[in-house]
Amino acid sequence: MKNLFKRLPTFSADYSGVCNAIQHMRCLIILHGQGGCIGGVSTCDDFEKEKNEERILFTKISEIDTVTGNDRKILNQIVLDSQEIEHDFIVIAGSPIPMLIGTDWKAWVRELEEATGKPVIAMNTKGFLTYEEGEKAVFLELEKKFSKPVKKENRVNIIGDTCLSGWTEDRRTNLKSNLQRQYDKVISWNDNAGIEELQKMCSASINIVASVSALPTVRKLEEDYGVPYMIAEEELKEIKGMGVFNKTGSILLVGEQVIMNQYRKQFRKNGYTGRISVCNFFEMNLEWMEEGDCRLEGEDDYIKYLKEQDGYEYIVGDPLLEQFGGYQKEFINVPQIALSGRLLNDR
Repeated sequence: MKNLFKRLPTFSADYSGVCNAIQHMRCLIILHGQGGCIGGVSTCDDFEKEKNEERILFTKISEIDTVTGNDRKILNQIVLDSQEIEHDFIVIAGSPIPMLIGTDWKAWVRELEEATGKPVIAMNTKGFLTYEEGEKAVFLELEKKFSKPVKKENRVNIIGDTCLSGWTEDRRTNLKSNLQRQYDKVISWNDNAGIEELQKMCSASINIVASVSALPTVRKLEEDYGVPYMIAEEELKEIKGMGVFNKTGSILLVGEQVIMNQYRKQFRKNGYTGRISVCNFFEMNLEWMEEGDCRLEGEDDYIKYLKEQDGYEYIVGDPLLEQFGGYQKEFINVPQIALSGRLLNDR
């Protein structure tokens, strides 16, 4: 079975992507579901939750409420909580249980906006897709909800610099510092952005794509408002263990495409002349792929890919991938939270 996982854990789900993409915005996040789905987000995927823990709430719907479809109690509690927590807008993410019982998200949005006076976005995530699908969907919903024609300014939006896509606080700081030399305002959607910043998204001179998840949104902003976009470029820290690499040896980089492509660019700049390939278990943009790059559907795909490529001298990827071999000299650990969660991440 192509997608049967025997040695890897299940990947971060779409509702994890939603929560992760907006956790640093000035919004109240509600993950609606039972304990299992919630536990995966709060204990495994949410590496930076502690910074904004008070703005991320979980409904933990009971079996009785699941059977009876008792939404009223949950809606009333959300209204009460919204009065206690400072926020600009509310985002609700679904999970398998709301999908199974047919939660009426439009009714939720209507009632909550009327009761709280705040904009509300409901994401019909079901947990059957991986994290980047949730990130893509919520970015598009934010554009749909808040974008409007405004006067152009010398500012830039950074979209997609999320934890699950491999962005750390240091990487965000470095990217913003570089951009601040060229632009009066640098707005990262992942850095306490609220309604004011989002309503001015179309005033930007350019949008910065920090992950593949941001592509549909920046393309929409370019099509509708003429805001161009470019791929994020920043000088990444050297990977621990890179000193052992032979500059003519073959290298496989496994991880988020924007970041791994940047590593590949830096390697070549530093004199590496061997074959360098990028692959990922999550979405990849075909236009950014080179010969030998590959989007992987599961662990069997990864094993097959290594055999087809006759292996690599060096592999850079999540520690859980070392068990599959495929390298002749060295495996360099670069944890990917969407793959192995917080357990193996030492950042």
